[in-house]
Amino acid sequence: MDEKKETQSPQEPTEGEFTVKAATKSVIETAQELKDQIKAENDRREEMLKREELLEARRMLGGRSEAGQSYVKREPTDEEYAEDFMKGKVSPLGLK
Repeated sequence: MDEKKETQSPQEPTEGEFTVKAATKSVIETAQELKDQIKAENDRREEMLKREELLEARRMLGGRSEAGQSYVKREPTDEEYAEDFMKGKVSPLGLK
């Protein structure tokens, strides 16, 4: 019986080697699954980022964004100036 064990071909894995290969395979499969999950999550985040950029662009073009807007002081018309002058709100010399 001992002779049969010695004549085993070196290509056949022993019991310990088989266990290590099986464990390694499951780790590799687990890593592959995690990689796929991370890729799916990254794709989802990329899609969300595109949507946010589109919404921001629409908001800026729609005038709801504060960026790019400046305050322009409106000059009163002659009629408005005359009314304010008659009410005493402005002086002809520009002094208050």
